[in-house]
Amino acid sequence: MDDRLAAHISEVINWHRTWIKALDYGTYLPVVSKSSYYTRKQLEPAFRLEVRVGMYGYRRGKIISVPYTQISRAISKLIATDSGMNSRIVHQNLIYQDIIRIFKLATWNAINLDLEE
Repeated sequence: MDDRLAAHISEVINWHRTWIKALDYGTYLPVVSKSSYYTRKQLEPAFRLEVRVGMYGYRRGKIISVPYTQISRAISKLIATDSGMNSRIVHQNLIYQDIIRIFKLATWNAINLDLEE
């Protein structure tokens, strides 16, 4: 995921936000990655979200971080199932339903952005 796409995702979230706001993107945070051969801790860019209204078990002011690799994997899976997704990503015409699906898939349904029109 490049910075242009991250900026576009951030804009869409902030245009349609309800309880959560896109704080920033590209901040490097420690992430633990595990494979069948090793477990390692590395710095990785992340997309940070700030809880504005306490909902879904999150307190107001909590910062939630989602690593770029998880978002990229979710986008790849959605491109494989949705033929129009690739075009919307290339032209940066993502709609808020796309962003909801991306974050649900990237966080294993832990975060529901609940964006509104």
